[in-house]
Amino acid sequence: MARLAGKQGMAIRSILLSLSIACTPYVPTAHGFERLGDAAYVYEYGRYADAAIVLERDYLALIESAPDEERFNLYRSYDRLMGTWLQVDFLQTLLDIAVDATSRAAEEEIRSTLRDHVRYVLWELDNAIAGLEQLNPPEPRRLTHLEVDEVCRSLLSSVRIAVNRLLVDHCATAACTVDP
Repeated sequence: MARLAGKQGMAIRSILLSLSIACTPYVPTAHGFERLGDAAYVYEYGRYADAAIVLERDYLALIESAPDEERFNLYRSYDRLMGTWLQVDFLQTLLDIAVDATSRAAEEEIRSTLRDHVRYVLWELDNAIAGLEQLNPPEPRRLTHLEVDEVCRSLLSSVRIAVNRLLVDHCATAACTVDP
């Protein structure tokens, strides 16, 4: 009986060893699953990107149909949105690269860059939101301009919340400080 149990134990160990060897090439993939929140951020930023594309089209349509004296503010709002969005898009690219990192050292380096860029994006978002808030000018503006500016401000504010959450989550797993 003991001999039978010994053979079964050896068979189980042999199977486990075979499974370990077979799974070795997939270790970097498993390493990428370490931060489950990353997928949620990638999805969320993708949704925001779709909204930014719609806003871009709205601004371009308004610019095209606006009288000359109204175009400057529309271009300024459009530039604010697109300049800020380029930074958010780069942030998403860094996040994708961090998720795909194949080694711990590469991931740590990318995540350090990601953390620094998150801080810059927060600054950029704050400036863009403040700039849009300054556009509630004394000069008369069409209701559609105000509506598009408000949608833009709302989008940037929502993105700011998501980016700040990314920084907080990142700092929960790394040694860094979160500025309010």
